[in-house]
Amino acid sequence: MAAKIGEPVIVVNNVTGVIQPGEPGKTLVVGVDVFSDETVKTAADSETRLMFADNTTLTIGEKSEITLDKFVFDPDDLAKSKVAVSVATDVVRFATGTLPKEAYDIRTPNSSLSVRGTVFNIDVDSHNGTLVIVEDGVVLFSAGGVAVQVNAGQSSTVHPGGTPSTPTKGAPSRSIDAMHHSLKQALASPGTAQAFVKAIEGQFSGGAQLTNAIGRAVEEDPDLAQAVVDAAQNATPAVQQALGSGLADAALYFANDTSSADAAGAQAEIQAAIASSTGLTQTAAINGGGATALTTTLTTTNPTLTTQQCSSNVCP
Repeated sequence: MAAKIGEPVIVVNNVTGVIQPGEPGKTLVVGVDVFSDETVKTAADSETRLMFADNTTLTIGEKSEITLDKFVFDPDDLAKSKVAVSVATDVVRFATGTLPKEAYDIRTPNSSLSVRGTVFNIDVDSHNGTLVIVEDGVVLFSAGGVAVQVNAGQSSTVHPGGTPSTPTKGAPSRSIDAMHHSLKQALASPGTAQAFVKAIEGQFSGGAQLTNAIGRAVEEDPDLAQAVVDAAQNATPAVQQALGSGLADAALYFANDTSSADAAGAQAEIQAAIASSTGLTQTAAINGGGATALTTTLTTTNPTLTTQQCSSNVCP
């Protein structure tokens, strides 16, 4: 039997998974396991985000096909771990987890990618051309015997039979923009946001892995911060602490993101969620530096705001 490797944490509309070719596909919903060798397909206006055992996340846009060729996760010996993914068509966003970067092997119909960083997008067009856009870290992009290093903020393209273009600063493709917009729309629904957070909580029942997963989810979608607080209300003490620490991690991420014009707005959303939290969740968020992070951001971005005006544990 194929090994369980993770599960969807968000599903929009029609997403299916097939393990054995020729078998009828199963409909993917939040909480249903995905396995090694499984091919995941999304229909029009459909999308999913998968989360794996090491906190790697894979967001799959509409009309896409991805095969999860191999996922071996040994928490006791990460050197034995391996992730291999094939992108057949359209758009994915890949955010690596805790495994060593050399553990990741990503392939498209005419190229391969070695990971030296954490977050990047892949767009495979109908003619098998591949566009890679790196958001954070570095990707080594190879095709036709040539490899180029694509740094954060850069993109590179390769056409069938060709070699990767010189990396340049470029805007995301229309397909990548559509994927991000679709996910944002889905998470605007409180029910979807709560199910997303609950799925992460169910996969990592506490501790550093849950903190890391929640922190990264809120970094990608600050709107989730309130859903994290809501999920903490009936959670165990260990989960409450992990959720609060995850909020603090996300707040610190935006405090250090001096290049983003949206950092202060994201901070305000996270801070409002922290302010509405109680008990261990709020304590963990404050002790983790969540409140201090917003103070730093606001005093940097708003020169008229004095430290005294934002000196309490939870800033207004």
